[in-house]
Amino acid sequence: MTGENVYRMENSPRGKCIIINNVEFHNPDHWRHGSDVDADRMETLFNALHFDCDVRRDLTAKQMMAVLEETANPDHHRDADCLVVVLMSHGMWDYIAGVDGVVLRLHEDIYDLFSNENCPTLMGKPKVFIVQACRGPYEDSGTSGPLGQADAIPMLLSQDERPITEPSTPLYASGCSDMCIIYAASPGYKAYRDEVTGSFFLTTLFEVFCEHACDENLADLMYRVSRIVKKHCAASEEGLRKQTPSVVHIGWEKKLYFNPGLSEPCDDEDCQPHVCKCSIM
Repeated sequence: MTGENVYRMENSPRGKCIIINNVEFHNPDHWRHGSDVDADRMETLFNALHFDCDVRRDLTAKQMMAVLEETANPDHHRDADCLVVVLMSHGMWDYIAGVDGVVLRLHEDIYDLFSNENCPTLMGKPKVFIVQACRGPYEDSGTSGPLGQADAIPMLLSQDERPITEPSTPLYASGCSDMCIIYAASPGYKAYRDEVTGSFFLTTLFEVFCEHACDENLADLMYRVSRIVKKHCAASEEGLRKQTPSVVHIGWEKKLYFNPGLSEPCDDEDCQPHVCKCSIM
């Protein structure tokens, strides 16, 4: 799909997809069982969508920053059409944790790395962030579903060792544009994950993208994901709970079609339905 109001998505690879999957925290009580299933799905999906995937597991906050700073090197994106960053960890409010329990600020520390000033070769190009993490301590009541864990931990410290607090006003990365930030949960609420099958949010995103990315843009894909996830409920120790995904746009001006069919034909005899670049449909 091409046009004046559509982001260009024709290069192969489309660009980089960085997947950070924090599972084994220094405190074993905070291990995120089931998250490896999510990471495998995200790698499979974005490989099939012609991205150059780089998967990292169990990073401290300092290591996360090092990986993301390297990813933001403008030289990596001169020939890219797009950037995708997938973050899977514990979180709270506008923070996300390394396996050491130290947190990064999503807007000031992470998104701002990819601002027009810091990464000019991505200016005018779509930058998609997918965040599987809790965004607060609140829970939403629901009706039915499997037992799940929440992606939150009780105490987190920022890099400068100040306690984290709920932001009083919405936070936006300065000088950023063409960003679509996809959160598993709404502001202030928990995001759930099954210890065996992974998070229902990323499972749904994977399935919807596999079936509809060939002819629907990102906004319509996320409408489908949100409708499905909102109807699903997870059981926790406190009772039945549900979650509502949230999508935030910063200077997002066009439609994004992943165009999975625009690439070299696939002659892989082991091609699997819904995952190989020749068969996403």
